[in-house]
Amino acid sequence: MAAAEAASSAPAPEHLLEVEDDEVMIDFKPNAKCRADLRLRSLHPSLPVAFKVQTSSPLKFLVSPPRGAVPPLSSASLRVVLRPQPHAPPSFPRSRADRFLVLSSLSAARLDSVGSSNDGGGGGGGVRAVRLRVFFGGPYLLRLAADAGDAAAVRLILRRQPHLLPFLEHQQAAAAPDAGEQQWAPLHAAAARGDCGELRRLGPEALAARDREGRTVLHAVAAAGEAEAVAVLVDMGADTSAVDARGRTPLDVARDKGYVSALDPLPIYLLLVLLTVLYQLPTLAHRIRMPLL
Repeated sequence: MAAAEAASSAPAPEHLLEVEDDEVMIDFKPNAKCRADLRLRSLHPSLPVAFKVQTSSPLKFLVSPPRGAVPPLSSASLRVVLRPQPHAPPSFPRSRADRFLVLSSLSAARLDSVGSSNDGGGGGGGVRAVRLRVFFGGPYLLRLAADAGDAAAVRLILRRQPHLLPFLEHQQAAAAPDAGEQQWAPLHAAAARGDCGELRRLGPEALAARDREGRTVLHAVAAAGEAEAVAVLVDMGADTSAVDARGRTPLDVARDKGYVSALDPLPIYLLLVLLTVLYQLPTLAHRIRMPLL
């Protein structure tokens, strides 16, 4: 009895629970229940840790169980269910609106005193909090991002879910009506990952490949703001003046994405302009028979 009282009066550690991942990762499919697992681990050596999970979008997400207790130095799994949604998330891969809060305390009663408006200050009353963002991925959204030419979204999904890369290459190659698009698929995947080594390996002969919207790989990396990949592609001989089906050059795409402005040009702009000049300089010098300094 005395030992139990001593344990209950012992100061709680700074963190009571550890969450295995810092994001709730959901493979999204339209009009279907989408599930994800949260794994909690107790950091307290002698007492059970009470927990409670809150979400900023209770009409969309269910958590089972929403509260409970984890035995000392043990683990517990929770299931997060996204109710069927007819449309893709307004923002993905990372949601701007959806958040989760995992509250923990040595006293379950204290968790009820923390309102959802608290935003997980957590330090008061012996309550700790872990904030989690929501990451929407999976084949459906990867295909959606690739079809839209959103290289930044493709890159983020592939970084978190690299096992989806073969799906992307297969899907784009199968959908391509000609050899040009079949070449563009692996180039686009490499560009979306910022994989400069793979871009070099694929070689300059594939740089003229385009997708169904007339975009080159240089359009894709300009849209993603991948300055190093831009440098690699220009060095390989990519055409910086190529236009897509909407008449946009890679520089136009970079400007539309906010990487370039008239008053505050960013590195991608300098690369597209200066690297083009540097690339053409040996040819110009040869034509006018002047040695390079």
